[in-house]
Amino acid sequence: MRNDRIPTRKPRHRTYLSARLRYDHGWVDVVICNVSERGMMLKGQGLPRRGTFVEIVVDNLVLAGQVRWARLNRCGIGSRERIDVGLLLGTGLNTARPQLGSPKATLKIPTEDLAARAKWQARAIQFLLTSSFVLAGAVLIASTVCDLLAHPMQQVSSKLDDQYR
Repeated sequence: MRNDRIPTRKPRHRTYLSARLRYDHGWVDVVICNVSERGMMLKGQGLPRRGTFVEIVVDNLVLAGQVRWARLNRCGIGSRERIDVGLLLGTGLNTARPQLGSPKATLKIPTEDLAARAKWQARAIQFLLTSSFVLAGAVLIASTVCDLLAHPMQQVSSKLDDQYR
């Protein structure tokens, strides 16, 4: 009985490429241990957890993906787009790690990522402004209520003082 529902696993190409991984907590040096058209296995310290979105920089190539699994000092990355394995393996001629200030580490961020970041920043600014206005309104209302109640409370206090003298 043939089961057509099980996807065939793409062949892995073993490699040893130095790369840089960027995620929420910053940059991490990694080694790409194997790669296929849809992902790769990385080895390194301080790797992100499963589900984290990452960017991998190898020479002048930038790949985007998501951590599919993570164990000890290894993790598997599922790529967002198809990986040109030949092109990636061709970059292995220079295995020096890109430094943050070097042109090799310059990221080419896709337009949709820039739009998502701008949208997130706009929402954060909107939240901060709204919170500031609500807080200012609450202070104004509290001050007004305090002023309104100050005179009657003063009258009650003076009557009580007169009564007990």
